[in-house]
Amino acid sequence: MCPNELSLKLRVDILTPTFDEEAAVLGCYQAVREVFKTRPNFDYRHTFIDNASSDSTVDVIKQIITRDSKVRLIENAANVGAENSGYHGILQLDGELFSVVLCDLQTPIETLGQMLDMWDGSVDAILALKRMDGVKGIDAVRGAYYSMMEFVSDKVHLRGFLGFGLFGPRVLSLLKDNYESHPYFRGIVPNLPISYSTISYSQPARKLGKSHHTFKDLTDYFFLGLVVSSTRILKWSVIAGLLSGALSGTVALGYTLAKLIWWSAIPIGIAPLLIGTFFLGSLMLSLQGLLGLYVTRALEQSQKKPLVIEKERTNF
Repeated sequence: MCPNELSLKLRVDILTPTFDEEAAVLGCYQAVREVFKTRPNFDYRHTFIDNASSDSTVDVIKQIITRDSKVRLIENAANVGAENSGYHGILQLDGELFSVVLCDLQTPIETLGQMLDMWDGSVDAILALKRMDGVKGIDAVRGAYYSMMEFVSDKVHLRGFLGFGLFGPRVLSLLKDNYESHPYFRGIVPNLPISYSTISYSQPARKLGKSHHTFKDLTDYFFLGLVVSSTRILKWSVIAGLLSGALSGTVALGYTLAKLIWWSAIPIGIAPLLIGTFFLGSLMLSLQGLLGLYVTRALEQSQKKPLVIEKERTNF
């Protein structure tokens, strides 16, 4: 192949986050390699970022590196959570395109191939949307989650977008320019000033290894999405507080007038107690939303902290 042909190749960075994936990591590497074997117009590099695995995942990756110079490894010094680890890995990439391929291949390798074939540079990203064609009960819960997020969110929340896609250089540049202390990747990308197209896929069952996501992890992720994506709830708290304050003030005024009109019928001490309770309650409800807005603003302006402390890099 001549130098001019080499220069026309687009370099694609594939990122695979791992945590105790010794049974699946080799299969993931081989699947990615096969995709690019049949697409000579792309060059690629496969980066694994390991989130302090306790099994032999790192050893398997290092064995692969000795045979294939296209593979690289970032080792985290400690488990910092899947979102922080994956997002940190993305920020270390420098290819012209990038994609995140999960080690269990529940981001289908066939869909990655389809996105590569679709890529013509006319958009900044191709977002892969998971179809709701799995277990009915689970899909119903997911549907309810998306409906709720659409209702409370100030931002775009794409149904079925879990972070899988093919992203161009503008996306990577914007991600690197905008610091996120709590990265919510599926919520960040659709709200960037970019153009994108979409493709649908069906999520296959995991064939090797096991999922390490616990109910606590899923709950934390739910609240992360809720807090990061919307300030409407805080604003609603202010409105609710003001309405409640107005109602409380009306009730307090009513009791005051009742006490003045039927002085002897209302025991001494009840009116001040009720008036004070309603007043303090309305004051607290009115201010808690404002306090939340101030706290949110302070957090956004807070000092940057590293997402990950790396232990070691291999083949960088």
